[in-house]
Amino acid sequence: MQRRKRILQAMAQLLGMLEYGAINIAEIAARAGTSVGSIYQFYPNRDAILYALAEAYLADLREASAGVVNDTSLTQRQRAEQAVNWLLTYVDAHPGVLRMLGCSWVSADIERAAAELHAGMTAMIETVVESAAPDGEPAARHLAAETILAASLGVIADMARLDPKIRKAARQQLVRLITVYVDDLARGSGS
Repeated sequence: MQRRKRILQAMAQLLGMLEYGAINIAEIAARAGTSVGSIYQFYPNRDAILYALAEAYLADLREASAGVVNDTSLTQRQRAEQAVNWLLTYVDAHPGVLRMLGCSWVSADIERAAAELHAGMTAMIETVVESAAPDGEPAARHLAAETILAASLGVIADMARLDPKIRKAARQQLVRLITVYVDDLARGSGS
């Protein structure tokens, strides 16, 4: 089990630095501190490693989602702030998430994994939107969640280019922007 975890961590690190097409099994093995043969004991190819990584990201997402969106002690605004902050922190810590979402061209399995990851992220946000606007139309809530996710992921990619001195403030502004949008949805003016 420990070796599988190291292999997934190695893939995540490499995916954060390189395009998927530039990553090979030998690099994954070297970074994981194992042999190429050991990798093949667990995964038939790098697509399988990427798919397993997507499943790990999805498991993290589900766990966080349950903790954040189901906390009834939080106001709807606090819930939105926590969900967005968690998502931003997670993507910052796992830059491979952004690349993985862009890897759907690789294979049908990876396309499915990327779609599942995207759907899981959207579902987390949609739960927050639903708690803010329970009477909203399901299609409108889904659109709001997709909009929040697209804006967040797009801005996160650009934030990496910002001077570290202003990155934290820019992130706080993004959270503020999204929570104001969720507040508008709660008032019925954001749909």
